[in-house]
Amino acid sequence: MDQTTLETLQFPAVLNELASFSMTPVGKEAIEGLRPSSSVSEIEDAFREYSELAGILKVSGTLPLGGVGDIRPVLARLDPAGAYLLAPDLLLIRSTITTTALLKSLNTASFSRLYPGISGRIEALSAQDELKEELERILDDRGDIKDTASPALFRIRREIRANKDRARKILESIATDKDTKEYLQEDIITIRDDRYVLSIKAGVQAGFQGVVHGRSGSGSTCFIEPIALLELNNKVAILKKEEKTEEIEILKEAARKVSIQRDPLVADLSVVAEIDAVQSKALFGRATGGIVPEIRERGEVRLLSALHPILVFKEKRGETRAIPIDIVIPEDRGVLVISGANTGGKTVALKTLGLLTLMA
Repeated sequence: MDQTTLETLQFPAVLNELASFSMTPVGKEAIEGLRPSSSVSEIEDAFREYSELAGILKVSGTLPLGGVGDIRPVLARLDPAGAYLLAPDLLLIRSTITTTALLKSLNTASFSRLYPGISGRIEALSAQDELKEELERILDDRGDIKDTASPALFRIRREIRANKDRARKILESIATDKDTKEYLQEDIITIRDDRYVLSIKAGVQAGFQGVVHGRSGSGSTCFIEPIALLELNNKVAILKKEEKTEEIEILKEAARKVSIQRDPLVADLSVVAEIDAVQSKALFGRATGGIVPEIRERGEVRLLSALHPILVFKEKRGETRAIPIDIVIPEDRGVLVISGANTGGKTVALKTLGLLTLMA
């Protein structure tokens, strides 16, 4: 089928409406690539899967696909060797494999018996339990690396917290000292350049021993790190660098484990895309009152109370009204001629016939 005919009959517009029911970016991509088939067996297989998913929707609602992301660009960044992924990238991968694991958990014996086509697709998903557990071990739900991701990271972060606690106590002591109060703009401890500082009144800062880390926008306040804090803050700065180095090592090791599973993960995306596309069709069918048509190699064309699908959605949005029409073309007729006055619905009738044929 050539693209001009598809566009004339508004097939891309139908795909756009269909894609709005998709729950994943890969499913949306699969829908945008859909084209009519001339194989009756392919069409019947597709409608069998459609009917299965329509049944699933009635019994238990939509399949849990919402956590799947398009991880292909992320996986592509695993080259060259030694490259690593950032925590948000790993969180996206974790979300995707968590969703595929949830899908696989639905595939019970009774599910397989009731929905063999969809079950077969789900069965094709890889098992990523080890990778899922590893990513859950190192990442929290916000995508931050957990303290317990490695013994070294746990030790470093514990030391950082301990030193920061000591620094805060020293600052609180300085801020409440009667000899210091005259210098303070306000008794609030702030952080500049990741170092604890006090807010000192501009003009008297020369009498306060410490390192200046900038001024306020108004210029009335200087942010000064007291001399007593220099050693502690320096130690925290060193520990922060150690923390970053250890985090990178953790991310590298996680990336190595993801890399081993790269091909199955990409294959899983294709499976999810196909399932999402079928579910989108079922949701589209439910929204439009669509049915599974009978497809034959030969025979008459019979459309009863047929509606132009684009007009159905426009009616739902309150833009226009969709008028049902009957079209019957006997097997021994090869041409359909429609005549009548302008604005009588001739074009809509022809497009309805053509578009529903493409959709079927």
